[in-house]
Amino acid sequence: PHWVQIGFPEARSIGQVVIYWSLDASRLHTSRDYVVTALTDAGAVELARVSGQEPSSASIHRFDAISANRVRIEQAARGGPGHRPGIMWIREVCVAP
Repeated sequence: PHWVQIGFPEARSIGQVVIYWSLDASRLHTSRDYVVTALTDAGAVELARVSGQEPSSASIHRFDAISANRVRIEQAARGGPGHRPGIMWIREVCVAP
């Protein structure tokens, strides 16, 4: 499995996470299977669960706003792109209110 985590100096309201996937040699590296989780003072809260995602330049996840200290994107083992399932290749992550 692979993961990336974005931490904040203090809890903040988040209502959207956008994941921009890597593009290399005209090929998208979109993860197929992953979970987006908010880490709060009360514990982890699942915001999105993705399975079998098709190639895309970005994945947009909107949800009811939650106060969190960190956001974590965790890809299952071999949940990467179909042509390279063992990698997780994110270009950018945007966390917004």
